Amino acid sequence: MRHSPSSWHLPPLLLLLLVLSIDVVSAFFPYNPVANTDADGGGDDLLRLPSSRGLVKERFYPYSPSKSRGGKVSPQRDAKEPVKLDIIKVRGNARRRNVFQVFSADPTTLPQSLPIDTDGFDYSYFSVMYFGSERQAMFMLMDTGASNTWLISSNCTLQPCKMHNTFGIEDSNSLSVSDIPFTVSYGSGTVSGVLVNDSVSFGGFDLAHLGFGSVLSMSDEFKNYPMDGILGLGRAPAYKVKVPTVMQELKKAGLLEKNIVGVNLQRHRDGAKDGQIVFGNVDPTKFTGDISYTKTVPAVDHWEVPVDDMFVGGKPLNFQGKNGIFDTGTSFVLMPLADAQRIHDAIPKAVKSATWEANWDLPCSTTTKIELVVSGVKYNISPKDYVGDTTTDSMCRSKIVGHQPFEDNEWLLGATFLKNVYAVFDFDEDRIGLAMRAAEDGSDSSSPTQQPPTPSGSPPVSPVGPPSDSKTKAAGSSPDSPGSSDGAQAMSLSSVVPLLWFLLGFLLLLSSTLSPW
Repeated sequence: MRHSPSSWHLPPLLLLLLVLSIDVVSAFFPYNPVANTDADGGGDDLLRLPSSRGLVKERFYPYSPSKSRGGKVSPQRDAKEPVKLDIIKVRGNARRRNVFQVFSADPTTLPQSLPIDTDGFDYSYFSVMYFGSERQAMFMLMDTGASNTWLISSNCTLQPCKMHNTFGIEDSNSLSVSDIPFTVSYGSGTVSGVLVNDSVSFGGFDLAHLGFGSVLSMSDEFKNYPMDGILGLGRAPAYKVKVPTVMQELKKAGLLEKNIVGVNLQRHRDGAKDGQIVFGNVDPTKFTGDISYTKTVPAVDHWEVPVDDMFVGGKPLNFQGKNGIFDTGTSFVLMPLADAQRIHDAIPKAVKSATWEANWDLPCSTTTKIELVVSGVKYNISPKDYVGDTTTDSMCRSKIVGHQPFEDNEWLLGATFLKNVYAVFDFDEDRIGLAMRAAEDGSDSSSPTQQPPTPSGSPPVSPVGPPSDSKTKAAGSSPDSPGSSDGAQAMSLSSVVPLLWFLLGFLLLLSSTLSPW
């Protein structure tokens, strides 16, 4: 039985009942100070947390923990250091017996666009695409950090494969399977299989032929990975899965007005549901002001541009010669250890983690303004995004990490930064465009208002309330504070109570009138 996108939506009461009985599963993450391995080092034991009423497992963060202490990783690897995921596994009668929690974005109205859904914790972003003659729905991670596209094959019999939607000959009579092998390594996780070709539909596009990898083997780290495949939107040709990329196929078919991609990543904690990716155009409703374009670094395969500097607390840190790699497949901001040290030295009361060399802890109430400067324009990194999981009652883990995935001068800028901007990836002009988000104009310096995760590191599992309008809210105010406003005139308690009594009386009168008794 296949999942349709609608099968991910549950009535609120049923969702609440499921939340009370779920297993909280997080995957391998080397910065978590809680050791979650068994006596044999297999990592399969479970740590029971009273606060989560479930089970916490190691989280998947695809790079080797042996290299998490500021070490270097070859820049020639395709998969850089892409995704930290926290996911919710709900037991039920679903395909492969497992359903990963998905918080759906609102449907898009712009042509050639897709809504971008999230796992609820802003760790991973993915969209539904339809493959083959039977239009099998697959959740695809939108990844500007790599060019390879792959799906999990129904011929894969390993446990990680069984926990996801799969795709094979029983799903499509137009699937063409080759014997050409491929392998992509993601640090601590690896996928391998053969090249295949089939049709794909998404965002109003219908491609009769797209080559991609069909995964026949994947490492256990993918047991907790919510997506069914990766859509490669990197700048370079796909050199692991050696077929034309989806952007190359769209351009070849003449289906794009421009060979660009516009990306808007939502912040779930604000209740935002405006996640979107546009192929061939931009959505002017998602940003304010002008888009500032910067040429990519020559002879580099990444979406990489020069970075002018970083400001912390309004003061420049005087970085020189740094480049930023913009990657929708990465959750955090990763950089050399010394660079991360300089940033955290400028944040009041930030301290080096006693457990992990690459991490810093900082007060959960931190409001320090951090700004990235590109082509002379400052872009804010909100505390809502760089202040992470709690480590003690008052301290939280920073999402700016001293792990060096590439060269000494390169920073990997993932969702922690990208949630603050509208980003345009221009394949023809070799440039990246950045603009202030429309909903959050990039100047929000307020303190995070969501309940912090427990000291165990497990995030909250329920959706948050409706989004606030930052344009009508005083800086630094909480959505729940008496002085906050969502753009509508606030009603006083004295005016609300009589109205409620009136409505209650009216409903009682109506029920007595309609009652058959």
